[in-house]
Amino acid sequence: MPDLADLLELTLDELRARARKLEVPEGPFPWRDGLVAALANILIEPGHAAGVLEIHAEGFGFLRSPHADLMPALGDIYVSQSQIKRFELRTGSTVIGRARPPKEGERYPAMLRVERVDGVPAEVPVEPFEKLVAEHPSVRLPIAQDPWLAAVDWLAPLGLGARGVISGPSRAERGDLLRRLARRLAADPRLTTTVLLVGERPEDVTEWRATVPTEVIATPMDAEANRHVHVAEVAFERARRMAERGAEVVILIDSLDRLVRFAVEAASAEASPPPLVAALQRTRRWLASARDLRGAGSITLITTAAPPEDDAIHAAVLRDAADLCSWWLTLRDAGSVPSDYPSLDVRRSWTRREDLLVGADELDRRRRWRAALPLDGSGDEEGLAAVFRPTPVGDPARGMP
Repeated sequence: MPDLADLLELTLDELRARARKLEVPEGPFPWRDGLVAALANILIEPGHAAGVLEIHAEGFGFLRSPHADLMPALGDIYVSQSQIKRFELRTGSTVIGRARPPKEGERYPAMLRVERVDGVPAEVPVEPFEKLVAEHPSVRLPIAQDPWLAAVDWLAPLGLGARGVISGPSRAERGDLLRRLARRLAADPRLTTTVLLVGERPEDVTEWRATVPTEVIATPMDAEANRHVHVAEVAFERARRMAERGAEVVILIDSLDRLVRFAVEAASAEASPPPLVAALQRTRRWLASARDLRGAGSITLITTAAPPEDDAIHAAVLRDAADLCSWWLTLRDAGSVPSDYPSLDVRRSWTRREDLLVGADELDRRRRWRAALPLDGSGDEEGLAAVFRPTPVGDPARGMP
């Protein structure tokens, strides 16, 4: 008979195989800790529950489920202030423990005993995210194994812990590129990949969940602004808690524009600071979550964004993001003709400190290629195609796995 620690040692594929054998429903996507709790109810003893903690200003909290997109639901588990203080729990912690049904007059089940926090015993301490040392990304992500992403990898290699933006007009295939990135990164067993869709159209959410084999958290387009912001806060805090424990986390967001707009709307309903200041502060905090941590894990953040327009707030946020990011990819209008590779703006795409990700030979080739491009930007697409198409994906000369 396994115990909770034994179940936590199983891989996601092993958990899913056991769940299928015991006819345990997985929900809309494979949430690992939810499967652990569901299997514990059958194989160990009933009453196990799992969720991502959201702490309220009053000091108590609730365990939200990724199956419910981290939104409040009747099945959420109440966590008392005393348990939060005892185990030094923080928003974003994934908690597994024993819960009881609601008593008469109560609305929610309540946590009786906290057993595991972020996959380890509740008593095991951890160095807080803010005290960990951040380093430049130095591990290159193998996105070039997708032939369509080979051009992206050549133009702007992506590193573990990158803080990046995919910018371009509405017809520039931003969502298609993000979806391809999600599929490629979800296939890497080293990574824990989450897609956050902010205020997305419901039919697009359905398509994402049908085509991307990873966790997709989506806030409904008709939700109040503060709910979008709260879900984003919990998702980022959960990534921080996972990185503290050594996980390599990837968050893919569609889109920064809507997230900022909701942040401004939420700030408008609050006292101070002014909405633009509050939106910039929140955006900086979200972007600052992405980093490679010495002696711990990492958070890689990639978000889509439209180019600056007449809107002053949107332009200010993008200028701020460009200053904070370590990776930037600019797309051109793809038009109506499908392409063998994304329509990239070579001049406005870059990786900060690419010398840490790329070998000396490839770095020299890239610099010579950029120097040979026309100054007016004409021929960039042809030049890009000429470089990456003749080179097979996986060629060690290009530093690709």
